[in-house]
Amino acid sequence: MTIEKLTGAGYVYIDMDHFTKVDDELATARKNKTLHRNFHGYSTKADCDLFGLGMSSISHFANNYAQNAKIFQEYYHALDHGQFATEVGYQMSFDDEIRKHVIMRLMCDLMLDLTEVE
Repeated sequence: MTIEKLTGAGYVYIDMDHFTKVDDELATARKNKTLHRNFHGYSTKADCDLFGLGMSSISHFANNYAQNAKIFQEYYHALDHGQFATEVGYQMSFDDEIRKHVIMRLMCDLMLDLTEVE
């Protein structure tokens, strides 16, 4: 019912809980299949580096992810000793990159071009 009400009022459906006005850059990106998604939500910017600041925050650089400590004492212990508060890191494999592409296109385009994946 919410989707019907919002789209009936002129909003563009982006995702299950994201709507935008028809003239917004996100709506244009959805239409042109150039929409992207990151930890903060939908974006018109592809592959931007994200610097996570604070406890439990996640950073993303190229094919690398890093998460800061989630526990207050561990986070501030690292900072107090002049260290990064990074608790865990992960470098994506080629298979991870394919999965990411598939998930991204399904979330951003609501469809998948299988020839792109092949």
